[in-house]
Amino acid sequence: MIRRFQFLVLALCSILAGPAVAIGGGLAASDVEGAKAATCSEAAAHLERYVGTRLLRRGENKNKGHLYEGDLPKPLRILPPGSMATMDFSPNRLNVYLDDQGRITKIRCG
Repeated sequence: MIRRFQFLVLALCSILAGPAVAIGGGLAASDVEGAKAATCSEAAAHLERYVGTRLLRRGENKNKGHLYEGDLPKPLRILPPGSMATMDFSPNRLNVYLDDQGRITKIRCG
């Protein structure tokens, strides 16, 4: 019984503390600094300025003013229109929603 309680307390503490995420590479230095060691919700709020721009996928050349998939914090889920997604809520996961042209429509955690 005590072991279960200790496990629950530790699990709750890790959830409330939130994970540290770091991004780098093709983002501007201010973006890297703004999202470095942030919780998912803080990183999502900081990256909100990229809504309306194209998400550059792996294999594409990095372009200033756009987010590059490889620079985003993990865990990450990219959701193009009509894509299927599980309904589980993961507060540490960054969800990037795209339109038909690959432009970011919203950035959320969950």
